[in-house]
Amino acid sequence: MDILVTGGCGFIGSNLACALVEKGYNVHVLDNLSNGKLENIKEYLGNIIFWRGDVTDKNYVDNIISRVDAVYHLAAQVSVAASIKEPVKDAAVNIGGTLNILQAASTYRIKKIIYYSSAAVYGEPVYLPIDEKHPKNPLSPYGLSKLTGEKYAEFYSKFYGLNIVIIRPFNVYGPKQDPRNPYTGVISTFLDKALRGESIPIYGDGSQSRDFIYVDDLVDLSIKILSKNTPQFIALNGACGERTTIKSLAERIKELTGSNSKIIFLPRREGEIYESYADISVAKQLLDFKPVYKIDDGLKKLIEYFKRG
Repeated sequence: MDILVTGGCGFIGSNLACALVEKGYNVHVLDNLSNGKLENIKEYLGNIIFWRGDVTDKNYVDNIISRVDAVYHLAAQVSVAASIKEPVKDAAVNIGGTLNILQAASTYRIKKIIYYSSAAVYGEPVYLPIDEKHPKNPLSPYGLSKLTGEKYAEFYSKFYGLNIVIIRPFNVYGPKQDPRNPYTGVISTFLDKALRGESIPIYGDGSQSRDFIYVDDLVDLSIKILSKNTPQFIALNGACGERTTIKSLAERIKELTGSNSKIIFLPRREGEIYESYADISVAKQLLDFKPVYKIDDGLKKLIEYFKRG
C-alpha cells in the first residue's frame, strides 16, 4: 500500500513517515522544506520516495496522488502569529493546499484521507473537557483556515464519497521538535532552557493548563485510523486526555533534568486560552486508542533524546 505524507519532514510528519516505513508501507513524502528538515527522515530515505514541492502546486500534487492509495495531510502554515500577520498566505497554504489534496483525491479515488486539523478550531473553551462536538470558534486566521479545511473535507466526503478522518491535535511534543523554533511546543522550549541552565519563562501565573500528547501516541492513533474501518467522515481529538498546568510542567522538567534554572513569571499573553484539555472517548471507543505515555513517561523519554542529541 502506497501512502503519501504531506509535510513529512516536519516534526509530526517525520515521526509518522518513519513509523509507516517500519510498518511495511511504501511511503511517499511531500515537503517544501520551508520548516521541515530532510535530516528528520534521513535514516529511512532509502525506503521513502521524497518529493520536494508545495501543496499549493496543483499539478505537482495531482502527479503524486495519482501514485498512492491513502494520504496523511499535515503540510500547513502552523504559526498563529504568522497567520495574523499574513492571513492571505495562511489561507493559500491551509485552505488552497488542502483543496488541492481533496480535489486530487476525488479524481484518483483515494481510499482514505487523514487530515490534520488543530485544537485551535475550538477557540476559548465553553466547557471542559473539550469533545469533538464542542462549538468551533477559532481565535485566529490559523484556526479559521484549519476549520475551513475541515468543512471542505466534509463536503468532499459527502459529495464525492471520500473516506476522511480529521485529527485535531492538542499539544504535541517529542523528538524532532525544534526547541529554537519560536513556534515550537512549550515542552521542548522548557527542556532546552533547563538543560542549558537558562531561565524558564512562564507567561502568567502558571495555573493555565494544557493537554500534552507524546508524538508516538499521536502516530499510533494515526496508523490505527489507516488500518481500521472508520465512518465515511469523522473528527477525532488527538490528545492524552489529561490536564497539566504550565507551572507544574516547568517544575517537573527542572526536577527530572536536575536543572538550576529559575522559573520566571512574565505578563500573561493577550488572547491566550487559559485552560484546555480534551475528551478522547471517541478515539478510545472507535479505535481502541490508549495513550501509552503519561506526561512523566514522555518527559523522561524526551530528556534522553535531548541528551543524546
